[in-house]
Amino acid sequence: MSAHTPNRPTTIPALDGADPLVVVENLTKTYRDQHALDGLSLELPPGRIIGLMGSNGSGKTTLLKILAGVLADYDGRVRIAGHDPGPESKALVSFLPDASFLAPGLTVPAAISQYRRLFADFDADKAAELVRFFSLPADRTLKEMSKGMGEKLRVSLAMSRRARGYLTMSLPVRGRVIFTAKTLYAVIAGLVSAAVAALLGVGWLATYVHLRGTTLEELLQAVRQMISMVGAGILVFYGLAVVGGAVVTIIEVAAVMSIGAQGRWNRLGFGAPAVGFVILYAVNQIVSLVAALLLPLSLDLTSGRIVTRMMLPQFIEAVRLDQEPQLVGIGSVVVAPILAAILAWWAVRAIERHTCLR
Repeated sequence: MSAHTPNRPTTIPALDGADPLVVVENLTKTYRDQHALDGLSLELPPGRIIGLMGSNGSGKTTLLKILAGVLADYDGRVRIAGHDPGPESKALVSFLPDASFLAPGLTVPAAISQYRRLFADFDADKAAELVRFFSLPADRTLKEMSKGMGEKLRVSLAMSRRARGYLTMSLPVRGRVIFTAKTLYAVIAGLVSAAVAALLGVGWLATYVHLRGTTLEELLQAVRQMISMVGAGILVFYGLAVVGGAVVTIIEVAAVMSIGAQGRWNRLGFGAPAVGFVILYAVNQIVSLVAALLLPLSLDLTSGRIVTRMMLPQFIEAVRLDQEPQLVGIGSVVVAPILAAILAWWAVRAIERHTCLR
C-alpha cells in the first residue's frame, strides 16, 4: 500500500446494519524510515469479534496502540465512535495490552477496587463473576500467581468495563493448544495422503495381478513366505517404527516452522524454517548415529530378535575381521521421540511468548 494513494477500505459488515465503530483511512505510521503501517484503510462494526493476524513487524501492535490512543504520531484519519483517538475514545474502548499493568503486590479484591476507582464504567460485580469463573484465588498476590492466573485476572478486569469496544493484544489460548492444533492438522493430512496412497497401491496391485494372469491366492502365498522368512515380529516392529517415525517427523517439522515464525527468526522470512530444517536434519543424523552405536538396543540379524546389546563393540569386531555386522542398532527409535518432545516444548514456549493465558 502507498501512504499517498488512498486505498479501498477493508470493510466488515455489521450484523444489524449499524454504522462502523472504527473507521481508519489511509493510516501510515513510520519508525526510522520503516513503514509499520502504509496507507491502511478499514472499517470495523460493533458487536463483532474480529481477529487481527499477520507476521511479526506487519503493524498489528502499532494499529491496536493507535486505536487505543496510546500512539498519536501518525498520518491518516482514525475515528472511533465518531471521535479521534483521545480521552473521548478511551472512555469508549477497553484496552488490554500485552504487558502487565498491575502492581505485583495486588490481590484480586485490591485489583478490582483499583479498577473501580480508575474507570467510571467499571462493573465490579461482573469482574467478581469472571474471577469466580476462572477460579482465581482471592488471597494471593499477582506475584504469587502463575502467569496464566495473572492474565486471566487482567482479562476479567478489561472485560468488566461497559465499553463500546474491547482491544486486546493477547490471544485467549495456550501455546500448546495452538501447536497441538497445527500438529493434528498435519497428522490428519498425512493420514489422508497415506490412505490415498494405499488405495492407489491396491489398484496397482489388482492391475498387476490381472495382467500377469496370477491369482490373489498365489500373491498372498508369496507374502506369507516372506513373513515366515523375516518374522512377523520384525515386520510389526518396522511397521510401527515407520508410523512412529512419520508422526515424529510431523511434530519436528511443525515445531521448526513454529520456532522459525517467532521472534528474531521471523525476520529471515521463509529462510528461518529452511535454515531450521537443515539444522534439524544434521542434528537428527548425528543423534541417530550416536544412538544406534551406543544405546543397548539392537536388532540381531541372525535370530531376528531385538536384543539389549550395544552395536558398537560388535561393529568394531566385524570390521576388524572383515565380516558383516550381525547387530543393527535401533536406539534412534527411543531418541527420536525425545528430540521431538524437546522441539515441541521449544515451539510451545516460542508461541506463548506472543500469546497469553499461558
